Amino acid sequence: MEEYEYLENLNSEELAKIIDQMLDFEETTKALMILEEKDSQKALELGKDIIKNNDDKNPDVIDRLCRFAFIMATLGVLTVGVCPAFGVMGIVVGTIFKSKKFPLSNLNKDRIKKANFLGIVSLFLFVIDIILLVVFKSKFKA
Repeated sequence: MEEYEYLENLNSEELAKIIDQMLDFEETTKALMILEEKDSQKALELGKDIIKNNDDKNPDVIDRLCRFAFIMATLGVLTVGVCPAFGVMGIVVGTIFKSKKFPLSNLNKDRIKKANFLGIVSLFLFVIDIILLVVFKSKFKA
């Protein structure tokens, strides 16, 4: 995101204006990250506003993120842990919501709980995959 380096030199008000306009997704994301370093409270407020204002276009952003976490963690288990990234994605969404104390519906709380559990199982399966690979590697070398 080198093309957005100019954002580093802007003050908090200018960054907030860019975030409010939301003309370019990457520019908005970079501006929000820089604002978080300069004024974390303002960045949090603007982030919440983005989610609230996005309700008109996409009423279930949080629902989709929770569903995404659950699906990714489930894929991690279904692939027997071969790709640990699936499990990690399932765990990270809930962790971020929890760390930011974001209010979730009961359905989404349930999805996040399941995603965390399945994500941990997926990572455990990945470790087992590695152990099996090491153990059986010599038998397949011939």
